[in-house]
Amino acid sequence: MKILLYTGYQKSQWDGNTSSGLAGSEIAVIKLAEELVKFGYKVVVSGDVLDSGKIRGVEYCHLHHIHERHNDTFDIIVGTSYAHFALEFKNYRAKKIFWAHNTECHHWYKGELIPSELVQDIMSWNKSYLDATVVLTHWHAWKHQDNYNWLKENSAKIGNGIDKSTFVGHPKKKINSFIWSSAIDRGLIDLLKNWPRIKDIMSDATLNVYWPAYSNEFEQMNWINEHKETLESIGVTFHGPVDQETLHRAMLESDFWCYLTSYEETYCITALEMQYAKVLPITTRVAALNETVHSGIILDDDETKWDKLIETLKELSPSLKNFTKEKAYQWARKQTWSERAYNWRELFQQLLNGEHGRAPFGSRNGNGDMELNTSLATKEQEKYQIK
Repeated sequence: MKILLYTGYQKSQWDGNTSSGLAGSEIAVIKLAEELVKFGYKVVVSGDVLDSGKIRGVEYCHLHHIHERHNDTFDIIVGTSYAHFALEFKNYRAKKIFWAHNTECHHWYKGELIPSELVQDIMSWNKSYLDATVVLTHWHAWKHQDNYNWLKENSAKIGNGIDKSTFVGHPKKKINSFIWSSAIDRGLIDLLKNWPRIKDIMSDATLNVYWPAYSNEFEQMNWINEHKETLESIGVTFHGPVDQETLHRAMLESDFWCYLTSYEETYCITALEMQYAKVLPITTRVAALNETVHSGIILDDDETKWDKLIETLKELSPSLKNFTKEKAYQWARKQTWSERAYNWRELFQQLLNGEHGRAPFGSRNGNGDMELNTSLATKEQEKYQIK
């Protein structure tokens, strides 16, 4: 079987050897591609990628060369995020799958916006452009149905995964150490503004801040630069982008992940990584976080969230913290890219055999072994909204 993973346009070119600055969607493509090769498939990654040839069995071919080198030779084409992949490969006989990473697809094609009406046609389940669409969570399926005419029950729900090989060693946890590793605009400034409150109740608390190389939040960066000296004097360290192994080492050393965001995550690989690294998640009950944070402090996204967090941290017992971390870890360690690849392989087989669409996808659990969260039944956990 020959498979194309098409990623569309990016801010900078990348491939399977890019060590830092990658967003979650590019990481997902790299990891899935390398797992699919293990099944004996021929796998090509195209888009705004480096024209690097084969890396760990996966061919990276820039979009300018994809047609001349591989014209209509694929069995499956998976397009990520950009709707235009269905136009780019419209005349290819391959089965076509849209892999949604966001709540909406990107409309750009060759420097211009695709008309909204055409995008709706591309994304419609009863048109001829697509054979399947893949979403990441139950919440994502509902959101995708709201935005496009693709019924949630006909969507394959396959979550993201984790690469355990980049979590090296067993470093000692730094008690009361916090970590941030998401985009700046997903709540970092709010955390920094509330950091003095955390320091008031945890005098030894530290915060290590990492962010992707592609950040262009200039107004928020200016705010950080204006307050950087003060923040550094109270335990905040700014690192910027690093490679995955360095970042995961920092996670393994950290105690808390505070992510009281309003951003609508469709999955959040960071949540999965933090739980695998035994970092206690502190998140809002927003979008898919209620599914992908299997155990942690989960707060409503309202004006009381910081007050509730401070109260929880004041009274959180070490035993409950460790129990919550262990529960999260036991779930996260099963969410591997190897397991996800089996979900994708089943979808490919269903499409090629003409079976997909007869019933909701997922005899192997189409949500990637994900279960909807339920609260633990102890008074202390209920009081502090801990799963």
